[in-house]
Amino acid sequence: MNATACTPAPITRRLALAILGMAAALFALLSLSACSSTPDLQAFEDAFAEQEADLLEGVALDDYVNPSDYGFSFDLSEPETEDGVTTTNGTVTVANDSFQTIYDVKGTYQDDTFTFSVDEGPTTPIAGVDFDDEHDFNGAESELTGDDTCEVTTTETIDTWFATLTFNRTYHYKFENDGVGQYWAFTGEDVNSSDIQYKDGALDGSYSYSSDSMSEGSFTTFQISDFNADDGTFTVSYANKYASGTAQCTLETIELDEDSLEQAQDDGTAVADAYQFHFVGDSPEDRDVTIEGYLSQDDNSIVSNSWLPSSGFEVMGYTQVVYGTVSGTLVK
Repeated sequence: MNATACTPAPITRRLALAILGMAAALFALLSLSACSSTPDLQAFEDAFAEQEADLLEGVALDDYVNPSDYGFSFDLSEPETEDGVTTTNGTVTVANDSFQTIYDVKGTYQDDTFTFSVDEGPTTPIAGVDFDDEHDFNGAESELTGDDTCEVTTTETIDTWFATLTFNRTYHYKFENDGVGQYWAFTGEDVNSSDIQYKDGALDGSYSYSSDSMSEGSFTTFQISDFNADDGTFTVSYANKYASGTAQCTLETIELDEDSLEQAQDDGTAVADAYQFHFVGDSPEDRDVTIEGYLSQDDNSIVSNSWLPSSGFEVMGYTQVVYGTVSGTLVK
């Protein structure tokens, strides 16, 4: 049986293999050193997030919005190295659920140190308001309407002694940037649709004065009958010491605006701070008599401001009647 002997490789071959192994190790070491001295884009982003963490506090105020955490999103160029200095340029956006601010950023890496130049750019809303305690809504689905504005529409139902109102009210807001800061600000409201259902016979009944604002010649009787819920018509029977008769009246709905709201609030005739209900009618018995008034929301009362005989005197045995405005609050 023949055995085959193993012959060691020549010394020159072993030396060549060793030299190749050392060269490969040296190349790997040099490559690792080169990579560690040239940061990639992720290294710049991580360094920025650490050094500029205070930017995550945000710029805009949280008026009308639910606070939420801010985060970074990066749009930086691939780093370039020249003469031992590595740089990147671009923008970094700081945003949460409500706002975003864009920063112009230049990043530099030199001598194992990251430095950043940061210039603040525009702050804009990316969603509308969430709540408004003054106007009693929360969890709003607001819509951005352009030019840094938004609006919220709510549906309200108000029940009064004479009608049930269901209507939409729209609140308007603008994103401001002034000495106070950057924030949502309320700018106004309007009623944009409604359904008003009068209550049949609700106004019918006798009314008498409850205030001291009545003038001479005020009503001795004021009776409403035949109130029609379909068209708001009714009859007023009136009398004072100088005249009596009836007036055919019609109730109408008036949408309040900024000019009329304050007065309507003051005299108690603002309904849901959105409407007034006013009626007027002339007496066929006397063309100089006008009966009118505004309904108050809660207390079965009418703020009356009618044109009636208010005083009288005799001239050569004939009674002369003076007409004037008779004002006061009539309560059912």
